[in-house]
Amino acid sequence: MLRLTINPKQLVFFRRSLTSTKNSSLSITPVKTSDTLQYYAKTGGSCLAKSGIALWLVFFPATQLFSYCGGASVLTNSLLKYDLTKSIVEKSRKLGRENVPSFLGERFIEIFITGFSLYFLLKPVRYSLWFYATSLNGEAED
Repeated sequence: MLRLTINPKQLVFFRRSLTSTKNSSLSITPVKTSDTLQYYAKTGGSCLAKSGIALWLVFFPATQLFSYCGGASVLTNSLLKYDLTKSIVEKSRKLGRENVPSFLGERFIEIFITGFSLYFLLKPVRYSLWFYATSLNGEAED
């Protein structure tokens, strides 16, 4: 698609389309920006939302489960080996003991924060899968 702007105040996109199969001349037809945005909002909005919710329902519980099943202790124990990070881990554990309600506990906060951190570290993987899922749905509708 060839996109050109005529006036910065009135943004207009142009589409290349073949006029005939025998003649290779091209005609340019203007398309309003609002029509384009309405089309993508109507056709792509539900796919984007459904695939985003599906990825969240898979990745967030998976990272929390990984953290609960031992991932948090592996990470914090490896951080305790180094002098630079040992003080950070000890300080955060102290803050957890002092500020967290007793029914939650220090261990719960450590597991939750480690799982949440892992969830955000996997953002490039999640966004790549999200793009792939929405592109598959777009191909199916064509």
